Amino acid sequence: ACDPCPLDATGDSDGDGTCDGADLCPGEDDALDADGDTVPDGCDLCPDGDDRQDLDGDGRANACDPCPLDSPDDADGDGYCDSEAPCEGDTTSGDTDHDGRCDDLDLCLGDDASGDEDQDGSCALDLMGQIYDCDDGEATVYPGAPERCDGLDNACTGVVPVEDRDMDGDGLSICQGDCDDSTDARFPGAEERCDGVDNDCDGQIPADEADLDQDGFRICEEDCDDGRATASPEQDEICGDDIDNNCDGLTDEGCEEPEKGGCNSAGLLGGGWLLLLTGGLIRRRARR
Repeated sequence: ACDPCPLDATGDSDGDGTCDGADLCPGEDDALDADGDTVPDGCDLCPDGDDRQDLDGDGRANACDPCPLDSPDDADGDGYCDSEAPCEGDTTSGDTDHDGRCDDLDLCLGDDASGDEDQDGSCALDLMGQIYDCDDGEATVYPGAPERCDGLDNACTGVVPVEDRDMDGDGLSICQGDCDDSTDARFPGAEERCDGVDNDCDGQIPADEADLDQDGFRICEEDCDDGRATASPEQDEICGDDIDNNCDGLTDEGCEEPEKGGCNSAGLLGGGWLLLLTGGLIRRRARR
């Protein structure tokens, strides 16, 4: 009748005011329960939550369990709960390069993007982290790709082919039909310029651009007779040849006409009059 703990020989060995037979946490004060879950703080595995709630049954209260739905919590040790791991089975973080592809399925491990953004089959980086696909944003550019006449280094050789460049800035390259990439005056569709050159790259020089007589002037430059070297816009008029030498539309202009029965402008007896006189003398002698 006078024993506070009639069933316990020692009564209250830890002196916490609770009989040993009913003591939830021997050696600790059962009266201290900060989270109010009826588990004394000294024996509380989760002092911030209710120890009695353990959904996955792994011995960890939900409030203190990093993966309250998983037992074990992280089987592969990749830092992700088993039920939430995007790459379950990977021994690291699952996606070390953060490209959205699990390491065990990542063909371009090490890339910080998708690994093959343009889906051309070539990784942006090699296994050493060096650039492999020289343009991972263009599907026609990758090591070994065929050149396409698009002004790009398709094969990733570090050099754009000469025939693929537009050296003269006329908008077209040699592989696009530019017949002379050293001048912007020659390309398909260019206007002919009266320069003796195939400007529009059609394989022909216009007939009026020829200089057949090699006098330095073409028909398109107002050469009035491309069959005579003595007829051109800067040629001096030659008296007596009955040719429009300077191409002004007139013949022998500025020349003095020979006087009848007299001498020509050079003071010599005209050849025609000499023949007439000689013929007359011969006839007179014949009559005598």
